Amino acid sequence: MRETVERTRRSRRNSADIGALPDRPDEQEFYWFFRAEYPPVASTVYLILRDRGAAEEIAQEAFVSAFTHWHRISRYDRPELWVRRVAIRMAMRAAQRERVRRVL
Repeated sequence: MRETVERTRRSRRNSADIGALPDRPDEQEFYWFFRAEYPPVASTVYLILRDRGAAEEIAQEAFVSAFTHWHRISRYDRPELWVRRVAIRMAMRAAQRERVRRVL
């Protein structure tokens, strides 16, 4: 019995190092939502910006915004569309800023 408990503690410690699942159910739900939806959102933003690094940053910012409002967004029929729309708007603003920067 004692050995089993120690193995469990070690595995929890190791899984914490690689990003274990959150404890709260709403955070777990967001965790799986992020894992499923981040790649397509980042790809969409990349098509707008043609810069992989900037696309990943903007996609992350959109998901941070979604996490902040997750209590409301999680009740939408298609929360992934909300995140995609936010990311697209952020990407369009970034592209506009880049165009203006080039002109100036």
